[in-house]
Amino acid sequence: MKIQAIVVVIIKNWRFMNTRRTRLLAVAVVVLVNFWTTSCPGCIKEMPDLVKTWQKYHSRGLETIAVAMSYDPPEYVLQFAEKNGLPFTIALDTDGVVTQAFNNVRVTPTTFVIESVL
Repeated sequence: MKIQAIVVVIIKNWRFMNTRRTRLLAVAVVVLVNFWTTSCPGCIKEMPDLVKTWQKYHSRGLETIAVAMSYDPPEYVLQFAEKNGLPFTIALDTDGVVTQAFNNVRVTPTTFVIESVL
């Protein structure tokens, strides 16, 4: 999948829980897209590792987008993100468009690593 397609999906379909969208992907070399839910034990367990990875590589061009599945209550997602101080972009896929764009993701956690072609 080309990075341009992701940019279109982000701008048109994602409702962001924070305000990083303006510079998102502007300087990204690699984008890590993680599909997760607050009710998924594996997702919760891997989140600290995603934070560490972002902290280690963000300055070198890594952008991370954690996409909450459409069935995850927005208030749970926001509460989890705030409680755990997630430093990267958190998005809600409220209508399932993003999961469809990524071959109908159904299992969480699912992560894609995409190299920029910009």
